[in-house]
Amino acid sequence: MKSNFSKTLMYLIPGLIAYILASYYLNSIHGFSVDSNFLNYGIPLLIALVITVLYNFSRLRTVVTNYKKRKIELLIKTTLFSLYTSKVTDEQKQYLFSEDRLMNIFFELINENDALRGKEVKGNINEIIWTSLADLGILSLFCSIAFFVSIFFFPEIESELIIKGFGISLLSIIALAAHNLSFIKLIDLSNKVLVYIENNLINQLDQKIRNTLS
Repeated sequence: MKSNFSKTLMYLIPGLIAYILASYYLNSIHGFSVDSNFLNYGIPLLIALVITVLYNFSRLRTVVTNYKKRKIELLIKTTLFSLYTSKVTDEQKQYLFSEDRLMNIFFELINENDALRGKEVKGNINEIIWTSLADLGILSLFCSIAFFVSIFFFPEIESELIIKGFGISLLSIIALAAHNLSFIKLIDLSNKVLVYIENNLINQLDQKIRNTLS
C-alpha cells in the first residue's frame, strides 16, 4: 500500500518533469523576448503548475499504466486465492475478487510482518520509478510535438527545433521502454512477497479469508 509520501511524490514528479521540459523549450525559442529571470524561472514554473494540475486530473498516466497495474493485481489475487486451503463457492470467489478484498488482505499481511514491510518499501520505490518513467515518456512526447509545431512560428530556427524535437521524441521512447522494463521488476517483487506468504503466512492468510467470507 502506498505511503502518503509516495503518493505525494507521484503527484509532484510530473510537475518537476514539466518544469524542466518547459525551461528547455522556452530557452530554445530565441525569438521569445521577455526578461531573462522571468523566462528562466517564472514562466516555466507557471507552465509546470498548469501542466501538473491538468496532467493529474486528465489521468493520462493511467492510460499507460492501468493495464500493467491490473495485471499485477490479478496475479496477486489469483495467487492468494489459490493458496486458500478451504473450498469456496462461485459466489464466494466472486465476493473475494470484488472491491479489492483480496488486495486488502495482501496489504494487511505485509503490514503485520516485519520482513515484508521491507519489501513493501522497495516496492513503493520501484513503483515511483515505474510511474515516473511513464510521466517522462508522456510529457516528453507532448514537448516534442510543441517543438515541431513551433517550426511554423519560428522558421528562422527550423533546423534547431527539428533536432531538439527528435531528441525529445527519442527521450520519450527511451522512457517508455524503461517503464516497460521496470514493470518486470514489479512483477518479480510481487512474486517474492507471494512466495514468502506461501511459505510462512498460510495460516494467517486462511484466517483473514475466512473472516472476510464470514
